[in-house]
Amino acid sequence: MIGTQLFSGVNLRLAAVDAEKDAAQESVWTHDLSYAAQMRQAIAHPLMALEIKKQYQENVKESSEKGTQFFFAIRLKTDDRLIGFMHLPWMSWSNRSTFLRIGIGETVDLLQYGCEAVEMALGYIFNELNLYRVTAPVPGYNLEYAALYEGTGFVLEVHQREMCYRAGRRWDMLLYGCLAEDWEKLKKEVES
Repeated sequence: MIGTQLFSGVNLRLAAVDAEKDAAQESVWTHDLSYAAQMRQAIAHPLMALEIKKQYQENVKESSEKGTQFFFAIRLKTDDRLIGFMHLPWMSWSNRSTFLRIGIGETVDLLQYGCEAVEMALGYIFNELNLYRVTAPVPGYNLEYAALYEGTGFVLEVHQREMCYRAGRRWDMLLYGCLAEDWEKLKKEVES
């Protein structure tokens, strides 16, 4: 829709990643293993700012060269404070589908701003990228993110049995999906 602010919401804005400052902040967040596991498929562990900065550079390079992933910082509009990231780590342009990873560093920010962050991500995915479906993977132990996706129009589509190992036990990987038509229907319900 012409005139719609694509990168600016009520409280949040999607922004380019500032490799220096954002890497230092995300390094602190990776000490929370739930955050680390939500944002990276590799073994969750605390990361140094230098390691994260290198990952940012690799993400930007792949995005520029191949157009197969997109990565945004999520910032508060009031003071420009970094609260998290939106990452589309994989695109299937021919199938018009992608994966979504939202990572918000502090639980209080997740609870307050998580829905807006997901709604902005869906606006970008469906309106700007013209994709049809998005999948959000959530480890079964991560109840906050499961509730977030369920509350923003995603449907639980797949249980990958005992896919994740955390805190001495196995958990299902939950795959939530949202289609463009589901999102449009939900927007109309909210507007009326």
